Amino acid sequence: MMAAALPEERLLIEFLASTGFREQEAMYAYYTDIDFESGLIYIREKREHKFFVKDREEGLVPLPDGLVK
Repeated sequence: MMAAALPEERLLIEFLASTGFREQEAMYAYYTDIDFESGLIYIREKREHKFFVKDREEGLVPLPDGLVK
């Protein structure tokens, strides 16, 4: 799958595989949810889009160094 993917598709596949984000969590992730210095991404509700985190469990997820770059 990675061999056939475009660069931006490979990035998305790597992001989903390394974070365990569900599809909608990734869809509603904002650039501002990423803390590049600590290598973390926040899972947050986006009420303006009617997106609510499963079980209301907002939190932090580590990002691999290669993905942060």
